[in-house]
Amino acid sequence: MNYVIIAILYCWLLWVSKVGGKIQKGVFLIMRLVVLIFLPKRYLKKFYRNYLNGYKAISPGYWNLEYGHHIRIAKNLVYDTCFGYVAFPITVVSCIICALIGWDNIFLCMDGMGVFAIAFLIMCVMYIAVVRLTTVFSDPHVYLSYFKTFDNLGNEWLKKWKTYTILLLAGAILSAVMSFKFYLLTIYISKKIHGPII
Repeated sequence: MNYVIIAILYCWLLWVSKVGGKIQKGVFLIMRLVVLIFLPKRYLKKFYRNYLNGYKAISPGYWNLEYGHHIRIAKNLVYDTCFGYVAFPITVVSCIICALIGWDNIFLCMDGMGVFAIAFLIMCVMYIAVVRLTTVFSDPHVYLSYFKTFDNLGNEWLKKWKTYTILLLAGAILSAVMSFKFYLLTIYISKKIHGPII
């Protein structure tokens, strides 16, 4: 399981780093254009020097694989992908319960204990997902050792896992959309069975 999670993290990191590099180049070109238009040419050398010094200063904060900005974004994307998959089963279970009991009755049942029970179910599943991912990401040496292995596996492996990552993201989005549609469907069914929702 760790292998799969870290392989997805690796693919996200490559994508985030690529996009981050392009944004950085774009910002540099805009700043260079501003300097060329509004300042004399003698300031151009000073601009390059200051830019390079600034880049060296902030570079570890962006590119470091333990605490950098890009690895944090990649981890967040892995979390988001997993939560997309968690959303559908949670929505199905909670909506079926709500449809059977009635949406109005959920709030009145045992002085709101029905809502508490559903919220508790959601929090338990979320907690299990977060704990599993956090244990994988808590020790940077674990995923860094996997990264070294992945660097040597070649383009075929990378293409395969990039495809898996894109498919997993598409599945997570589909799961989130389906959970919303299922939610609307259960409201409609509940209206038919129990009457209008107030």
